[in-house]
Amino acid sequence: MARLRNKLGALLVLLLVIAAGGIAWQIIRNDRLDRSFQMIKIGDTKSSVVKQMGRPWKDEECGKYLGGRSEGCAEEYIYAPPFAPYDPTYWDIGFNASGQVIDAEKLQSP
Repeated sequence: MARLRNKLGALLVLLLVIAAGGIAWQIIRNDRLDRSFQMIKIGDTKSSVVKQMGRPWKDEECGKYLGGRSEGCAEEYIYAPPFAPYDPTYWDIGFNASGQVIDAEKLQSP
């Protein structure tokens, strides 16, 4: 009986560690995206955005996933947190036909 209790205790600790790790990853990833996003400037290239923020969650035609976009937008990169859509925060970057940033916005649903 004591061995079973020890195994259940170890399993509970393991599950708590996994849950805490998931929460920590969410916080770290969101913070990294926020800090990187603040450095994105109009005129930056796609490669500089990827270097700064990493690979996008979605690489779409403008407005295809999130709706309306700025005039002149040819492509957009969408970054999402690990637990999207449960954490409805998105970082959206629009590019013109030359591959330069024309607008960037953080979208957050209430």
